[in-house]
Amino acid sequence: DAVCGVCRYWGSPSLCLSLIAAQIAGIAHHAVMIAFCSIYRYYVLSFTRKEPELKNVLLALIGIHLPTIIIYLVRPFSKVQISS
Repeated sequence: DAVCGVCRYWGSPSLCLSLIAAQIAGIAHHAVMIAFCSIYRYYVLSFTRKEPELKNVLLALIGIHLPTIIIYLVRPFSKVQISS
């Protein structure tokens, strides 16, 4: 049985799995955002260029957010069955 901690008392392994999947996706997303912010700062500071155009920054942010948005949208409709 892979369910542990407080999830044992809720009686819903699928709820716990969904919460853990959201947590893991969130952690991965935050790591990517930290990397993006660091690269942006490096770009502006090291090359002594002006800031990139707002359109380019927004396109990069949308591209970075797409995998996380897809994960959160697809998960509720997945047909994974967990036996308790």
